[in-house]
Amino acid sequence: MTRRTRGFTLIEVIVAVAILLTASLVLVSVTSTALRSASTTDARTQLASVMAFFGREIVGGDARVLPDVDASLTWAYGEVLATFPELSSTDADVLDPGAYRAVIESDDEVDVVGAVAVRYLITVCTMAEGSERCLDAVTFGPAPAPDAANSLLPGIN
Repeated sequence: MTRRTRGFTLIEVIVAVAILLTASLVLVSVTSTALRSASTTDARTQLASVMAFFGREIVGGDARVLPDVDASLTWAYGEVLATFPELSSTDADVLDPGAYRAVIESDDEVDVVGAVAVRYLITVCTMAEGSERCLDAVTFGPAPAPDAANSLLPGIN
């Protein structure tokens, strides 16, 4: 008696489908992990961009970011964009400036060869994946200028 075979048996088809499902689940898992990692990296990059902005403003002597010695300035979520609209410009590299909060603390005055600088502690935070992520930095800048009305040279100090 001769036996004719025409195709695959049911067991062979079920095994093949199981192998394909396992491979696709592994692929989805790897893709999901890569997307989550890219999102985390992007959030850190955005935090660093906002941090660099505040560092530049401190070093440049912008009065908006210079608290008095041993004091601090705080901007809540949404206030950063209201106070610093330049963060929303296309060259700022910040996607959503309203999604950040910032704290700048003046720590100490430091005398370096006759020049006085103030040590500033910067903290920038954002909400990501249901939790707050923060980045801290330290920079040195000028002491806050006296009030312009009391300044000897208004507009210059």
